[in-house]
Amino acid sequence: MTGPAYRAAIERLGLSIAAAGRFFEVNPTTGRRWAKDGPPPTVGICLKIMIAGGISVEQANKWLGRKATF
Repeated sequence: MTGPAYRAAIERLGLSIAAAGRFFEVNPTTGRRWAKDGPPPTVGICLKIMIAGGISVEQANKWLGRKATF
């Protein structure tokens, strides 16, 4: 997944670059780098599955036992 594709995917899920970084539990510098250069393949797969399956960030957090909202 390229940087532009990553930005489009997180935007589709309603996340900012900073919020996506928090969702994936990475530091802000890593989140910005992903937005520029693309995330690791596993993150890209996760985003694609969430979008294709209609899985919201809130639902994913619930499944992960998180209370955070982004």
